[in-house]
Amino acid sequence: MISKAHLQNCLIQSKKHLLVLLLSCSSVLFGQTPDWNVNASSFEHSMSVTCVVVDELGTYSSEDLMIGFFDGDECVGVGYTDTYFPPVEANLAFVLAYGNSAMATYTIKVYSNEQIFDAGTIDFSSNGVLGTLDAPYVISPVYTIEGCTDSTAYNYNPIALEDDGSCEAIVIGCTDASAYNFNPIANTDDDSCIPVVIGCMDANYVEYNSEANSGFQDVLCLTEVVYGCTNSDYIQYNLYANVDDSSCSTTWQQAYVVSQEDFNELEFNQTQLLDSVLQLNLLIESLNQSNEMMQDSLLNCSVQISTNLPMGWSIFGCALSSSKNTEEAVACILDKVVIIKNYLGAVYLPEFDFNGIGNLQPGWGYQIKLTESVEGFNLCE
Repeated sequence: MISKAHLQNCLIQSKKHLLVLLLSCSSVLFGQTPDWNVNASSFEHSMSVTCVVVDELGTYSSEDLMIGFFDGDECVGVGYTDTYFPPVEANLAFVLAYGNSAMATYTIKVYSNEQIFDAGTIDFSSNGVLGTLDAPYVISPVYTIEGCTDSTAYNYNPIALEDDGSCEAIVIGCTDASAYNFNPIANTDDDSCIPVVIGCMDANYVEYNSEANSGFQDVLCLTEVVYGCTNSDYIQYNLYANVDDSSCSTTWQQAYVVSQEDFNELEFNQTQLLDSVLQLNLLIESLNQSNEMMQDSLLNCSVQISTNLPMGWSIFGCALSSSKNTEEAVACILDKVVIIKNYLGAVYLPEFDFNGIGNLQPGWGYQIKLTESVEGFNLCE
């Protein structure tokens, strides 16, 4: 058994230890509530209290709790239930209460689980002793915890017993302030945050970034897209294109081979060539007959010299007084022209937008191949 002398010695030593501990540590333990600090040197009287605290179930608490005695807002005594005493199966607290009058009534508060509870009052008596090891003074806090009691609320407090009207509704959204879609009113993150990606967001510019969602567009979007053939080996090559649109279809070499094949076809088609020569002779005869009329009006094309051209190969003469661009001269029948060739072998291929002839020269004859016949062809039109 534990002797009474031994218990008294433990009590004295505990009180000495507790006094030093409380005076040095109370400001640390209650850094958020500095009014729990006690300045013992400012008081004339004291009283010792040996006490226990009753928990929520009405039994003695075995947890470490803080006990404070208050005279109004001034803390006049602090103790800590850090001594377990087997006979009473509870943690004892040894509190020194102070005062400047021989008798007074103080309020009691208990700090537990980051909550402060009211625990009634205690009568102070100078040099008094309240409670013993065998019969400690019982402190009974009022465990009424206020807070949000709505389990569906954002700030639900599971230990609150009384609702204080502080419940906040849950607002789902991105709570990361650095994210692109940050929601300043959200209080519950839903993993929807999208990181900020700086870049050009206009698909009409070369710098376009499909993942971009922010940035100064006037600085980030600089080069406007120009679609076209970007390969100079093709006749469709566009000098100003910066984005290839797969329009490159015919190389210059391929175009040359096609023109040579057409020329070979012309050489082997003797019948059509003879017909074309005959038509050329008829045209020359017609030109000679109307030469005087043409001299007066060729400059402004007031005389309409027309000829009929058959489908396939034929020959026409340039009766203009000055040279004229080949494409412009045959613009009215351009959709029917396959090839035009001069006597030097130079060709004009409208399908490939290739003009190797340049300008039609006055008095020269030209071979032409058409996809269908043309009536009343006139170079002036």
